[in-house]
Amino acid sequence: MIRKISALALAAIALLPASLLTAQQNFSWNGTLSTGQTLEVMNINGGIDVKPAAGNQVSVSAVKRSKNNTEGDVEVKVENESAGIVVCVLYRRQDGSFPSGCRERNKGRSKRGVDVNVDFTVRMPAAANLVANSVNGGVNIAGLRGDVEAKTVNGGVNVETTGHAQASTVNGGVYAKVGKLDQNTKFSTVNGRILVAVGSALNADVSMSTVNGSLETAFPITVQGKMGKRNLQGRIGTGGPKLELSTVNGGIRIEKAS
Repeated sequence: MIRKISALALAAIALLPASLLTAQQNFSWNGTLSTGQTLEVMNINGGIDVKPAAGNQVSVSAVKRSKNNTEGDVEVKVENESAGIVVCVLYRRQDGSFPSGCRERNKGRSKRGVDVNVDFTVRMPAAANLVANSVNGGVNIAGLRGDVEAKTVNGGVNVETTGHAQASTVNGGVYAKVGKLDQNTKFSTVNGRILVAVGSALNADVSMSTVNGSLETAFPITVQGKMGKRNLQGRIGTGGPKLELSTVNGGIRIEKAS
């Protein structure tokens, strides 16, 4: 009888979706952030999704998933700094301890065999500034009015803000809808397309480069120097801050935001 029950149990487990076989832990935190302050989110394996919240409220939710029951070897930490709030992921060290804080997280060798994915859902004041970094995961930001800096390595980056923005990845596309280009700005990837939509009159000195892809702009541009199919330098409007767009495998387009 025991053998029969065990066999039935194993058969039932085998029929479960893979998502149910993954160990999971949830994290949540709530606080406040003033206009002009910065929220910084530092992830490693997993995505970051950011949208505006009401007033000055901040909510951070994270889901830790592991297929080898190592989610306990990863901590989500929130720290208050003079410039704002820092949220990060900490990995257990070889000696069993955790780094003391977000600024110390890259010091010391992490424990081996830790395979944990952390996905962040963040709601923050629209007028506050944001720095969002991951390594293996996409970064999606929408509805903000502050300045945004977004980076990852493996994943796409999507940014929408009426403020200033910069974004980069290696394997993935970059989409940025921005309201300001009043300072030097760079959007870059290696394997992916870049699309920058500007919501106001554009005055910038532009540099666009690709190896395998096309270059397009919806704004009239005065070309400076020799124009090639894969490299372009020119002036839009009266010129001004530098706008640098670069990829290797993908096209580049600057368009007017609707």
